Amino acid sequence: MSLSSLGNSEPKGLTDNVRAKIESSLAEFVDLVPSTSIILEDGARRDPDMQYMYKGAKYPSLIVEVAYSQSKKDGGKDLAKLADQYVTESNGSIRTVIGITLDYQGTKRATLSIWHPKYGSDEQGKYLAADETVMSQEFRTANGTRVTQQTIRLPLKHFPLPHLLPPGDCEQEILIPYEKLADYLEEAEAEEQRTKKGAKMVMPVGMRKRKRYQTPPDTLGMADERRFEREKLVAERLADKEDVEWKRHTLA
Repeated sequence: MSLSSLGNSEPKGLTDNVRAKIESSLAEFVDLVPSTSIILEDGARRDPDMQYMYKGAKYPSLIVEVAYSQSKKDGGKDLAKLADQYVTESNGSIRTVIGITLDYQGTKRATLSIWHPKYGSDEQGKYLAADETVMSQEFRTANGTRVTQQTIRLPLKHFPLPHLLPPGDCEQEILIPYEKLADYLEEAEAEEQRTKKGAKMVMPVGMRKRKRYQTPPDTLGMADERRFEREKLVAERLADKEDVEWKRHTLA
């Protein structure tokens, strides 16, 4: 098995690079298989920025989503709503959702939220909900200062489902310091800038881009079908008429 994931994000370059850094942190502790698009219990299809699935499970154990702070207002990601859907519509199979929010206004501020399944009961009976155990905590301030003395703690036992837990001690935790997460983000931002300034082919002066010729569709339109039906009917009637005249001529 190999550790891998697929990304599809608003800040795509950042996601790919941060993902690689997080993978290197996880690879020391867990051995996971890649996962693809998620079809949840309500039929919704989701493509998380990062996801890690334990062998034998239908849903990933850990999901990471990255968004800009303004994206929800612009019709983009609502991380809290996504986390709630991931947890409840996987029947609690998705054990951890990490949301990383980058400041939309151009500052260096970046925050972290974490959700886990929560089981409880109220006046209507038992319930499953997404519990936000870490709420929008800064791991990098607006001026770019890294936050220290804070750590993401991911219990290893949250990766496989309870009935898939391997024998032995599963009380270990994966620890990713906030300071290290800020380092990952800075390295990703630097890589994104290098990519934007990277080499590319330049079109010679006077050269145009010729698009592929669009062939007409093979299917007939409704008007064409009606026309062909009329022509077919006329042809059949003419054939019948000629057949009758031929028979009269023969009998004569």
